Amino acid sequence: MLTAHIKISMVVQKNITGPFLDKKGVYLRKGGGTVLDSGNNRWVGPGVYKNGSMYYLIRHAI
Repeated sequence: MLTAHIKISMVVQKNITGPFLDKKGVYLRKGGGTVLDSGNNRWVGPGVYKNGSMYYLIRHAI
C-alpha cells in the first residue's frame, strides 16, 4: 500500500510569534498539532499546488 506522511494540522496562539499549541496544549515544536487531514485509503494525502499567485489544496489519489 502506498503511504504518505503528509498532513494538515492546526495550532493556535495568542501572539503572532507564538508559542503555537494544539487543542491539547502540546507545543508545535514538541510534535503538537491537531490533524485536520492526513488522507485515507483512497486519498493518500493532501498537497498544495501553486499556479502563479494562486495556491490550491489538492488530494493525491491512488
